[in-house]
Amino acid sequence: MEALCADLAGRGFAVWNLEYRRPDTHGWHATIADVATGLATLHTPRPRPSGNTARDAHGHGNPAHDDNPARESGPGHDRDDRAGRDRGDALGPNPGPNPGSDPGSNPGLDLGIDLDLDRMAVAGHSAGAQLALRAVADGARAALAVSLAGVLDLVEGDRRWLSSGAVAAAMGGPSAAPGERPSGDADVYGAGSPLLRVPIGVPQLIVQGAADDLDLIDFGRRYAQAARRAGDDVTYLEPPGGHFDVITPTTSIWQAAAEAITAALA
Repeated sequence: MEALCADLAGRGFAVWNLEYRRPDTHGWHATIADVATGLATLHTPRPRPSGNTARDAHGHGNPAHDDNPARESGPGHDRDDRAGRDRGDALGPNPGPNPGSDPGSNPGLDLGIDLDLDRMAVAGHSAGAQLALRAVADGARAALAVSLAGVLDLVEGDRRWLSSGAVAAAMGGPSAAPGERPSGDADVYGAGSPLLRVPIGVPQLIVQGAADDLDLIDFGRRYAQAARRAGDDVTYLEPPGGHFDVITPTTSIWQAAAEAITAALA
């Protein structure tokens, strides 16, 4: 995600790149808590250190997981980030440093800038897209939720044995068949699967490469349809591109996504 974050920063966004503990090692609730804490930190007033005019905000927490359990944490699709770094991202228009404002009222960390948190997007890639949408559904403040090649139906992802059982490994057990009792946490799939959380009440951008895994394409299409039926404002893009093209700055699919994010937060 570093290249994507750099691209967004170059477009004038302040970018907060979250890491979190991997659920298959630390448990699903630890993953969710890390994401929620990271997003809440943006709204926590902190004193501004003198002389700090950094234009970018990057958060690096605990080394977490790969793309397997959730955008790099939570259940996932491909195992690409094998060093174990899981990322979720919050971004917003960056107005630049404002030394004249009250140091005690600046939300966030040691930014040295005033962030417009009313124009913030929460975004994630692959299984991290599930975390982004889940965070917004749980009440995280955002003007836009962005899924990039997201795993948006955890129940069906488990039933289809996505990534050799990555969903069940992340969630602490398999989903239940209709009428059956779940073997794991009874609420974890209902709370975690974006498809089961609509409407989330926030505009959404769902970006899915047409050359990606057919299961993910199916999940993205069905999620967009369900969210719209539930009353959500959803933009669905399915241009040419694969699973990682959507987070590669030089690709046309990412350019389309970045332009849509910019327009939504204008």
